[in-house]
Amino acid sequence: MILLPRTPRSSAEKVVERIQATCVGLRVGPIRLGISLGIATMSSADERMADVLRAADEAMYRAKKGRNDS
Repeated sequence: MILLPRTPRSSAEKVVERIQATCVGLRVGPIRLGISLGIATMSSADERMADVLRAADEAMYRAKKGRNDS
């Protein structure tokens, strides 16, 4: 998990794109590594961190499913 306090979603998306670009083609011996990243935002201080973490987890699994479906 990477926390980006006070970061607009558009900037977080750029961070995700850079991480993904860095990881493309990574191998450990004969094993090709993959990465799934999701983004969740916290819109107010009143939101519970548990809800934000759950949203981040769901976003990561959606990204993983999308990658594995293609």
